[in-house]
Amino acid sequence: MDNKHGNGTLDNNGAGLSLIYTLHAVSHLSKDEFELLKLLRNDSSILDNFNDEGHEKFSKIKKILKSFNLSSIQDVIEIIENYKLFELYNF
Repeated sequence: MDNKHGNGTLDNNGAGLSLIYTLHAVSHLSKDEFELLKLLRNDSSILDNFNDEGHEKFSKIKKILKSFNLSSIQDVIEIIENYKLFELYNF
C-alpha cells in the first residue's frame, strides 16, 4: 500500500529550500542561533572574527548550516529573508 503522504522526511531539492523545509530548520534553531543569524544579516563582516574553529559562534554557524543542509551562511540568510521569517520569528 502506497503512502500518499510521503515517507516523512524533508528534502532539500537543490533548487532552493521549500517553505516547509525552511520552517522545520528554523524551528530547530535556538534563540541564540537565530539571534546570530540576525546579527550576521546586518553585518556579514562579523564572520571574519569567527574563522577560528574553537570559537563558540563558529560551532553555532556549523550547526545552522547542518540544519539547513547548506554550505554558506549567506544562503541561509537569503532563504530566511525570502520567506520573511526574520519578521515572523521576531523573538
